[in-house]
This record gives sequence, structure tokens and C-alpha cells, in this order.
Amino acid sequence: DATIASGVINDAYAATNEDEFFAVFTTVYFNATTELASIAADREQLQSDFPELHQFLYDLFGTVPEDEFRR
Repeated sequence: DATIASGVINDAYAATNEDEFFAVFTTVYFNATTELASIAADREQLQSDFPELHQFLYDLFGTVPEDEFRR
């Protein structure tokens, strides 16, 4: 809620509600799309730009080797 309210994210779809926010940031965490580059281009940028969110997703999903996920 705080991230959506802050206006930091440039993606209206991610700001729709908590479910879409979670879905969008999860796809960025797994580097599953390039269409969300306005939020973060990859997991590393997600970690630098949104450290608390990255930590939450890391705690939830752990880490997965990049070669196991392909765009």
C-alpha cells in the first residue's frame, strides 16, 4: 500500500490493487517479462530500487538460478 501510495511506480496496472501489484513484481523478480521495465528491468534492479519488496519476495520464493527461467 505504501509503495502504491508513494507514486514511485510508473505502472498503472501494478497500482490497480494488491493482487496486481504482487503479480507484477513477482514477474519482475523471476525476470519473466521485459514489458515491465518501467518498474525494474531485472531482479538486480528490483533489489536496488525496492530493497524491502525484493527481500519479501526472496523470503517467499528464495532464489532460483537464472538458467532455470527463460523469457
